[in-house]
Amino acid sequence: MAKNLAFRIKVELVETAAEPSTQRCPEEDAVGYFSLVLPESEELNISALDRAALDVSYPAVRAALSRHLAEAGEKNSSVKLKGKTQR
Repeated sequence: MAKNLAFRIKVELVETAAEPSTQRCPEEDAVGYFSLVLPESEELNISALDRAALDVSYPAVRAALSRHLAEAGEKNSSVKLKGKTQR
């Protein structure tokens, strides 16, 4: 039976005492979350928030796709190997 693939994204906006990100470059933490810290002055700036959301989502999506493709490739390789040894 084929399994479908659910694609989920959760976005959180949280206050932090961390310094604003340098060069507006998202950073990945130890557990795989990508984040970008904006200065307080941009809290109500829709253009800055929209840009930050896009800047953070791109590397997060790319990392998730990369992990998925690597895992799917390994799974497919092991299924093919099992099929060859059974013949």
